[in-house]
Amino acid sequence: MAGTSGRGGARPGGGRPSRYRPEYAERAEAWLAQGFSVGALAGELGVSRFTVLGWVKRWPAFAQAVARGRARGLVVWEKRLAEAALSRPGVIQFALRRLSPADWGEAPDAAEVAVLDGGDGTKPTAEMKPLRIITTWVEPPPRPRTGEGGA
Repeated sequence: MAGTSGRGGARPGGGRPSRYRPEYAERAEAWLAQGFSVGALAGELGVSRFTVLGWVKRWPAFAQAVARGRARGLVVWEKRLAEAALSRPGVIQFALRRLSPADWGEAPDAAEVAVLDGGDGTKPTAEMKPLRIITTWVEPPPRPRTGEGGA
């Protein structure tokens, strides 16, 4: 059965054999644990990012190694970012949202959320939904200088 042999093998229904090798799982985990991306792993293995993602779908041991490596790599980045957090908080927030959107993604923070109570003074309940407030800055139109223009 394809996917269980020790070395790549032909795809079900034909096609060229996979370049995947079981030792790639160990290499992937070690590489990703250093904080490198899946794209960088692909470069290290001499294949495309698309190929690596295909191996994740096809080879369960490889998928588990990639998941472990990415989790360990996230620790590396979070430590690095924590060290720099005091001097560059905006950069840190941006990086964390990109590294792990599920953990640091677009969830609104307290400054962005308001609960509407209908003005009758009732307390918010679990049934009430938070409302995301988005602020947009708009440049005012330029003012004419004195002495310019008509009259």
